[in-house]
Amino acid sequence: MKIFDQTPFYTFDDYRLFMAEPDDLELATLWTAADPHHRGRVNPSFWLEHSPGTESYVLCDREGPVYFVRLQRTIHEYMQECKEGSIEPSKVKYLPALELHLQFAPPQRGNGSETPHAVSHLRTATALKDGLDWLTGMLKTSDVSLLRFDSQNPALTEFSRQRLGFVLRDNILLKWITPPESGEQELGTGS
Repeated sequence: MKIFDQTPFYTFDDYRLFMAEPDDLELATLWTAADPHHRGRVNPSFWLEHSPGTESYVLCDREGPVYFVRLQRTIHEYMQECKEGSIEPSKVKYLPALELHLQFAPPQRGNGSETPHAVSHLRTATALKDGLDWLTGMLKTSDVSLLRFDSQNPALTEFSRQRLGFVLRDNILLKWITPPESGEQELGTGS
């Protein structure tokens, strides 16, 4: 388990962001097994991968780990629709994007039957908002134009739309870092 006083990769506010490492596999395994949206579908080692274009981290607050985040560089196909609803080839742009994958700690239930390292919904929501605000600020000086992720979790999708500034397009959640030069903020389909 990550300890708040260890040397983090990044620090911001009351958070520490650590590179996910092999010794985090036990925690990733527990959390993935407790997640009905990832259990049996995601290999826990997915949350530890580091490769060109992919980085994985563990976000911690003063109480301990809150979530794993895996960041993958990708390209988003942005299609600006014309007035008639058609798409002209000249209106298609390919923008650098960062795809997010999140593995949250299991929620605290208050009945003593929690999975180890369970985290309250409030703590998770606060850390997610603070973490994405920090990441968005960091990306403003990069070539990344938008954040994207998909989720099978209706509560996360709704929270992302209502509280985090994402829009839902073709089952993908999208958030501009840098809008296209035309000033058009309509988000098209993704690839």
